[in-house]
Amino acid sequence: MKEVLSVIALLLSLILSFTPTTQNGGSIKGKVENERGKVFQGVKVTARNKETGRSKDARTNDKGEYTITDLEPGSYTISFEADGYQTGTLRQPQEVEAGKTTTIKQVKMVKENAYALIRGSVFTEQGLVFPGAKVIIERVPVGNEPIEKFKSEYTTNTRGEFAFKLPPLPARYRLTATFKGFKDASKEVEVDKGEGRSVSLILEKLK
Repeated sequence: MKEVLSVIALLLSLILSFTPTTQNGGSIKGKVENERGKVFQGVKVTARNKETGRSKDARTNDKGEYTITDLEPGSYTISFEADGYQTGTLRQPQEVEAGKTTTIKQVKMVKENAYALIRGSVFTEQGLVFPGAKVIIERVPVGNEPIEKFKSEYTTNTRGEFAFKLPPLPARYRLTATFKGFKDASKEVEVDKGEGRSVSLILEKLK
């Protein structure tokens, strides 16, 4: 009988030694909203370990919230997927520590083929529309944030209007209207994913 008990105890110890433990794992949680700022249920959120390539995923609940548990400590890329929306990946990897929860700030999903739009008009000092003015747009940094350079231009139509379709990313842009014999007019505008902004620029004659 003692021999049987010893064998059972040995088997139990072997089973326990090969049972994966999750007490040293960490977790990631956050919240997702749609392009209108409403909670987004059913978004697939995937955490992929950069070193091992292993991944785990979860779906957002009716409050737009998700939690991915039992993650090995390490650095993870986080991606978001939903039908009819662009698949997005956080720019910065998220660090997971044993026994701790990493909270990701709220994420906004963008519909496929979406874009940010900046449009507006150029006027004279007298409030008349200004056709033929050149409007230059360029991306400018926010603080010390590194950015990809972006620059484009547009000539206002007969109604003095211009429009720029831009990548659906949070960014700040500087718009400058120019025309020979007039002082340049500039404004800076910030846009978020899929948003639109309207801008008016007034050109003054050089004295």
